[in-house]
Amino acid sequence: MDVHHVEVALQRFKGGSRDGRPVLNEALAMRRDDREPWATAHRGLEEYFCSLYEGNDDAAVDALTRDARLGDEVAGVAKEVLGARLTRMVDAAEVEGLPAACRTLQSWLWLGGACYDAWQRLFQRMVAEHRADFAQIVVDELARWRNGMVAFAASEALRSLPRELGHLLIRALRGCEDEEVAGPFLSDLLVENYGRGAVRPLVKILRRQSRARVGRMYAAEALARIGGKDAIEELVALAEDEDESRGIRCFVLDCLGLTHSRDCLPVLIEYVEHWDYPYRLHAVAAMGELGFPDLAPGIELLLSDAEVNVRLAAAATLVRLGQQERLAILYGALKSSDALVRLEALKNLSSVGLPSTLTSVAPLCQDSDAAVRKVAERVMAEVGGR
Repeated sequence: MDVHHVEVALQRFKGGSRDGRPVLNEALAMRRDDREPWATAHRGLEEYFCSLYEGNDDAAVDALTRDARLGDEVAGVAKEVLGARLTRMVDAAEVEGLPAACRTLQSWLWLGGACYDAWQRLFQRMVAEHRADFAQIVVDELARWRNGMVAFAASEALRSLPRELGHLLIRALRGCEDEEVAGPFLSDLLVENYGRGAVRPLVKILRRQSRARVGRMYAAEALARIGGKDAIEELVALAEDEDESRGIRCFVLDCLGLTHSRDCLPVLIEYVEHWDYPYRLHAVAAMGELGFPDLAPGIELLLSDAEVNVRLAAAATLVRLGQQERLAILYGALKSSDALVRLEALKNLSSVGLPSTLTSVAPLCQDSDAAVRKVAERVMAEVGGR
């Protein structure tokens, strides 16, 4: 494709004819192969769309919006233009006009990532004012939208929340709807900004069984990173609470390993002997995370466990404690005829994290089972990148 064809297509498009759109889409898709047609198409469309927006003509802006909703390469340029204009709108807003700018952005959520910069600038400006009412708006927006982009932009801005407004950060974690995105981020902020002062609010989240499971898990992990006697006591109490779900209790066992404290050993030793194998599985993995070599003799007993998953987790833990010869157990499991066993072996090799294991993992990238192939590729990427 030559630049002349792109220029002709641009003229037709600007003149209201849509028969030039396929040519422009093709040129925009050539970014890696031939930058000149791409640059011509992108620059021409950007200038055209900017002129529509800046003309203050409602009909022209409606036309731009329709172009942005079509989902092709041309629409992507239209979205970029709209997103940039929204960012400028936020930057130009007076301080007292920031809440109104927030309401405007709500109507443009369909732009997706193209308006991320606008949300980010809005939230940064609001938090920078150190005003409780503005910070509350950011927290409310975080809780309102099941939208990872808004949640992340809000969470990132809350990093600079002044200490005297810390209660709003805690409220944000409690009320966050988009837990997968903002939950771990806000837990991190509590730990970073408040240290041991975050234990109390995190414990409140952890204890409330009415809270969503994922949010409580983030709180448990944050407590483990803080460590200390009071945090560990709370985690141990939750692990031993028989009214709790097995999923939460097993996750808390994982978190106990993150504390790297011997204070966790009594409960972990108790659970490696539990009749229900998921508890044994998570307890032995946590011991590997603790990293105390003197635990090896007790863990060796689990190499003869009735459950293959526990045996493999025990082998991985022993490798982490210095017994490299136990890798042979995991390598052997990679050759199992059972795809689930191969999957468990891969997951445990990932936790070991030794680049020397990649030679044995690589053949499974061509495994007959799709799930095994996917995990093998992930292990190659994660361990190979360490």
